[in-house]
Amino acid sequence: MFKAEIDKSSCTGCGACVSQCPVRSISLSTDSSNRKTADVDRQTCTGCGACIPACRFQAITLF
Repeated sequence: MFKAEIDKSSCTGCGACVSQCPVRSISLSTDSSNRKTADVDRQTCTGCGACIPACRFQAITLF
């Protein structure tokens, strides 16, 4: 089964993917350098791909 995966180096933390996830598996977090990025809860992600077109930085893929 496919799951969304975030490329942290491409993610800007804009949050566009968060609002598109129908099962609320994506959230924003802040790392130790105060950089925001998206995180996927792989246990609840259904692999629907709704988040992919929302990311204009192409930081999300399905694996």
